[in-house]
Amino acid sequence: MSKVESGRLDFEEIEFTSSELGEEVVALFKPRADSKRLTLRYRAGADLPATMTGDPVRLRQVLLNLVGNADEVHREGGVDVSCELLRAGTPGARLHFRVRTRASAWTRRPGRSCSRSSRKATAR
Repeated sequence: MSKVESGRLDFEEIEFTSSELGEEVVALFKPRADSKRLTLRYRAGADLPATMTGDPVRLRQVLLNLVGNADEVHREGGVDVSCELLRAGTPGARLHFRVRTRASAWTRRPGRSCSRSSRKATAR
């Protein structure tokens, strides 16, 4: 049983900037996307709080996996990453990160799976 399933996963409470986190993830994949002639874009919602408290390390891991998977299965088109504020308030806000692929047709490499994913991340 995984830590998530057993409820033993501990999340950090660290102040971070959600828009910078998304920009950093996209910047890491940009050279690879450029070499494949894929477009890779990041869009942060205008209403995002300046800073949030949550677990930026785990959130970065999830985004790296999602963007990496999206980049792996495409030979043309692109990947869009966005972050929107779903709910503001006390004690916390809720963000929605989305990784969306754009392609004229799904291209599949042998031995690779092809999937579209989006995840929700909550930061307090």
